[in-house]
Amino acid sequence: MARSARFRSAAAALAAAALLAAATGCSSDDDASGSNSQDTSGAGSSTISTLADLAGKKIGVQSGTTGESYANEHAPSDAEVVAFDDTVGLFGAMESGEIDAILQDFPVNAYRTIQDSSLQVVETYKTDEQYGFAVETGSELKAELDGALAEVRDDGTYDLIFNKWFPEDGNAGPGAEDSDVEGSRTLKVCSDIPYEPMEFEGDGPRGLNYTG
Repeated sequence: MARSARFRSAAAALAAAALLAAATGCSSDDDASGSNSQDTSGAGSSTISTLADLAGKKIGVQSGTTGESYANEHAPSDAEVVAFDDTVGLFGAMESGEIDAILQDFPVNAYRTIQDSSLQVVETYKTDEQYGFAVETGSELKAELDGALAEVRDDGTYDLIFNKWFPEDGNAGPGAEDSDVEGSRTLKVCSDIPYEPMEFEGDGPRGLNYTG
């Protein structure tokens, strides 16, 4: 895959939502490989395979997220969208049967399937979100960032990172084997990452707004 195509694929993986449902309700051809999507997760139901199957059911979302917006716009008119403050509340409500499914970022729901084999992503949705670095206007850091990004693409470092976190089998993230990427310089960044696996760095959680 060309580097430019791989870069777009990685960006797409972060801008998607996914539908997560009980594994007993998934057909054999369900595909959870699209990472740029929102995800709906359904517990205890053997009939959920698409968003349309949630008619008359409760869909859990996180307040103020793309998943909430997508559910409000595309869920069946008789489905109830229930908002929670965080993913802890979402998955707790799923386990207790308070909600029938969860619609949120693909990486979050996909990582949950690694922890809980009774759940499976059954449908993904492109959300067209855009991600990027923000720097002060006129800052010399912009040129340094552009140069660093070009350098890691040219020397193969980007490919190593891509293969670690976006492998073909989709099983990446905390616990994945260390790659051959060597760190020689440090760039501090701040990010709002309040849920797994986003708050992980290496093999453990680092919390909100981590700088590394």
